[in-house]
Amino acid sequence: MNRALTNAPDAASGVRRCRRLQLVTLAALALQLLATALTPLTWGGWMLLLLLVLKWRESGRARDLRHGALAQMVLVGVLAVLEPGLATSLLQGATALLILLGLLALESGSALRWRRLLALALRLLAGTLPLMLLLFLFLPRMGPLWSVPFGGMGSTGLSAQLDPGSITNLVQDPSPALRIELLHGSVPPPNQRYWRVMALDGFNGRRWSQRRPLTSSQLMQIPTTNRAGVVDQLWTVEPSPVRELPWGGVGRPLTPGVAVNGNGELISLRPGRERRRYGLSGTFDPDERPAGSWWRGVRPSVADLAVPPGSNPRLEALGKEWGRTLPPTERVEAAARLFRSEPFRYTLKPPPLPGQAPLDAFLFRTRAGFCEHYASAFTVLMRTAGLPARVVVGYLGGEWIPVAGGTTGVMDVRQRDAHAWSEVWIPRQGWTRIDPTGFVAPERVEQGLQGALAGSNDLSLLRFTPGWLLGVERGWWRLDGLWSRWVVQFDGQSQDGLLNRLLGGFRSWQGVILVAGLALSATLAVAWIRGLDPSGGSDGPRRDLEGLLARLQPIGLQPEPGEGLEHFCRRSAKERPDLAQPLMLLSRDYMRLRCAPGGVNPASRKRWRRSCRQIAAAMDHALAKRGHSSPTD
Repeated sequence: MNRALTNAPDAASGVRRCRRLQLVTLAALALQLLATALTPLTWGGWMLLLLLVLKWRESGRARDLRHGALAQMVLVGVLAVLEPGLATSLLQGATALLILLGLLALESGSALRWRRLLALALRLLAGTLPLMLLLFLFLPRMGPLWSVPFGGMGSTGLSAQLDPGSITNLVQDPSPALRIELLHGSVPPPNQRYWRVMALDGFNGRRWSQRRPLTSSQLMQIPTTNRAGVVDQLWTVEPSPVRELPWGGVGRPLTPGVAVNGNGELISLRPGRERRRYGLSGTFDPDERPAGSWWRGVRPSVADLAVPPGSNPRLEALGKEWGRTLPPTERVEAAARLFRSEPFRYTLKPPPLPGQAPLDAFLFRTRAGFCEHYASAFTVLMRTAGLPARVVVGYLGGEWIPVAGGTTGVMDVRQRDAHAWSEVWIPRQGWTRIDPTGFVAPERVEQGLQGALAGSNDLSLLRFTPGWLLGVERGWWRLDGLWSRWVVQFDGQSQDGLLNRLLGGFRSWQGVILVAGLALSATLAVAWIRGLDPSGGSDGPRRDLEGLLARLQPIGLQPEPGEGLEHFCRRSAKERPDLAQPLMLLSRDYMRLRCAPGGVNPASRKRWRRSCRQIAAAMDHALAKRGHSSPTD
């Protein structure tokens, strides 16, 4: 029996509805591919999408549309590999629902309204959930064939160069920059929340930059982790134009493709224009020996003392004087006394600096600046005083949001927490963080940017997220964090731990439990799906229709593949005029049953059964006249 005919009284209408839905689906797939970073898998997805569009243009048969729906499901699976985040997974689920709606519309023709189609699709998906959950829990977890990015909206404003005023503009942006989930250990106090991104060691007299950015070949030579160890810090970072990733300078990376270089930078081997998630081992507990901070002992080079001669003559003269007269540690103290004793001012609106000797103008004349002004001037002072030094850009601060009774939580770091500080090489101590902004505005270190600008007109330049939106955003973060931890980060190690807790001493029976669970889930899913009728009733009307059509098979009247009931009855009436009346009654009454505004109900089913008896009697009477017996004889 032709299932397309029994499920779709109007095949042409079903094809039209399915084509419309598949067009929407293709547009949704294209938008999702546009939001992903370019990888070999993404290019394959674009090729598949192009083929799907070409196939859709020429698809006019139900069979072609079914094949196209299957290929669209494959592309949804590709997107799930590329973009496993919570938001993107919801979009992928909605796309899969659109594909299923198209198939149901194809099978039901115009008999079902959109609301009924949606309800049926959701019930079909619900029936498969136990099976999918069982496969997710028990099937062995495979490591990735290659690293794939996480999609996301937003971007960080940090770049590989630092000019006076560059961070000043960035801190007026209240959008999220990164989130840190501290799974173990204590929360660092506000004055220790330094999240480093880049170490800038090249100076041209005004601008700081990376002296020798790592090339692609050098990046590939950086040893990466095999993911061994326990994740203590889980970082989620918004897209950035640089390869360097934020971290606290403590810990060991546990995510493939992420490594620490000799400058204390956490390097990603992939381009950075997508949201990233990565795990680190190690905590910020002050009583523990810092893990993964080996880079602090990497000895400096001559370039860490380089200053263009005559670029800022007054500053250079002062630094050289300290180098001649003071031991190393006292040179740092001399700079601190200078910033504390002179009328320096911390402001978001510093006066512009001249093109010639800009740091001289800042240090001896304007004395008003933001963090990059102080970090730049201090670092050059240390270099001219004979101490290797560099500027570090990253973030300072973040709001701690406890969850799970306060034992764990999330550190919310915003773009306005962007900051610049210095690192100085001190003998027998290694690279040491010194924040000259704290000499002038200690409130910036202890209370954050808002505390440092309290009572000044600069506070009006900051934009803040409304409280209600902040609550919604943080609620979403909690869901996103749970999804990441229990789905995206659910690797082989996590699976072993969970199965050990669930099965205990029955772990050796895992295979038997899996097979039995699959059999039970499949049986329940089949029973659930078979109990669904697109019309909202039972399968009785369809079985009645199949019984009536079976009476016509002995005389060679059978529906063709993809043929609707109305077309079949019209064609058969032309071949057998003596059956025209019962065939037209069959088409009319079945269409009335399926297209009734209230759907199938006891009254309409009763009328249908009465009509079936009349149609069967008319068919038997006509067949008896031509010498054919009915299948029931």
